[in-house]
Amino acid sequence: MELTTCLTIVKNSNHLLMIEKKRGLGKGYITFPGGKVEVETPDVCAVRELKEEVGITGYSPRNVARIIFVQKSGKINVMYVYQITNFSGHMVETEEAKPFWIDKNKLPFEKMWIDDRFWLPKVLGGKYVDCIFMFSDNWENLLEGNCYEIMQGLS
Repeated sequence: MELTTCLTIVKNSNHLLMIEKKRGLGKGYITFPGGKVEVETPDVCAVRELKEEVGITGYSPRNVARIIFVQKSGKINVMYVYQITNFSGHMVETEEAKPFWIDKNKLPFEKMWIDDRFWLPKVLGGKYVDCIFMFSDNWENLLEGNCYEIMQGLS
């Protein structure tokens, strides 16, 4: 089992920091900063990845989702999604990512991971979600999935 993180940064309540992934899994996709948990806790990992990928320092990450990805072969990835509204620094492009701000009402779902269209609107609507998605072994096909709203009022 692999443990990963994803971080949504909200600015002025209606803009999100997104990245165009430049290498590795998801290369070419529009997504969010994040990565593999190493020796730290998931929240610390999310803040570390934000700094490494786009040069921004985030404060007080709030857990807003847990997403379990299962590949048909049985490989499991558990991703914790965090949200930050308090940050400092200026975003920079790195070898990993090209960052940009986007209006949360104009998200480019056609260029994002397919599961994002299920969980992201719920999270942006202030709900905590717990999801499970089954993908093909090459990550190209979403085979099935469910998202459960656990609680409300987190926005």
